Amino acid sequence: MSFSLTRLSSGTVLRHLFRVPGTSLSLPVYFLSGTSPGATLLVHAALHGSEVVGVEVIHRLLETLAPRDISGRVILVPVVNIPAFEEGRRCFSQTNQDLNRVFPGRSNGTLTERIAHLYFHKLVRCSDAIVDLHSTESPVLMLPHVRQRVLQPTQAHRDLMRATGLSALWIGPGVLGMLQVQAAGIGKPCVTVEIGSTADVREQDVKTGIRVVRNVLKFLKMIPGRTSLAKRDIVVQNTVPWYGSTNTGLFRVAVQLGQSVEKGELLATIFEPVASRTIELKASYAGTVFGVQQSPQVRRGEQLILVAPE
Repeated sequence: MSFSLTRLSSGTVLRHLFRVPGTSLSLPVYFLSGTSPGATLLVHAALHGSEVVGVEVIHRLLETLAPRDISGRVILVPVVNIPAFEEGRRCFSQTNQDLNRVFPGRSNGTLTERIAHLYFHKLVRCSDAIVDLHSTESPVLMLPHVRQRVLQPTQAHRDLMRATGLSALWIGPGVLGMLQVQAAGIGKPCVTVEIGSTADVREQDVKTGIRVVRNVLKFLKMIPGRTSLAKRDIVVQNTVPWYGSTNTGLFRVAVQLGQSVEKGELLATIFEPVASRTIELKASYAGTVFGVQQSPQVRRGEQLILVAPE
């Protein structure tokens, strides 16, 4: 018998395993059914298997969200890309495909494409809004931010982005096959949130993720409380270049994430022990520090610091 949201009992939590057709793989999904009517919010993590901050966020939400306090339904998926997660990799090695580039997938395709097809047609289509939790690739750490990949987002999409409460926004081109782009194509607003990095699961990042999801739930009137709407104070386009390393050496950061910097201000130094010299990296324009390299050793050409212009 096929699964149907209409069969869920109010005030309950249900764990359901969705079998990926043609495989032995099953996708665990949690349904929290409220006690009164409302929207359906889908929250997931680990479209990329190495990005696990969102996995812990969803684990905490499962421990703290009570169906009796919910209007509508919350769908929680701790790990979407199970094969890549089990390998601890961004993408599943046997297909070498980025799951977030193959939506809406194919029912008779590779394992990655089949996961995308199942997820898109069974869960994305039945949701009113989606929160897509990601993390930056180590050793880079960025401000917690929303990623806009839709060129002309609808008002519902803009509202959802503001409802995260995050003041930082990164804008880049939409790529065919991205979940956010494909979901927008069927009228489903999907907000992509980058929190923390693949290097660590910091408590501050987990708390930020929980706050984002709860804020969205409040905005959708699914749980009680007042929404803290974001003010877009920090915006950066993908065309803004990173400050890069011109040599190899020890990287010493002089600024912090979220710090305002003036033109000419020292951002970092690179010490070359062999040549016994230090190179200073200074801001060429005023702005806010958006991303910082975390590795103490850097090589020529590596990205070091991203500053969002004023």
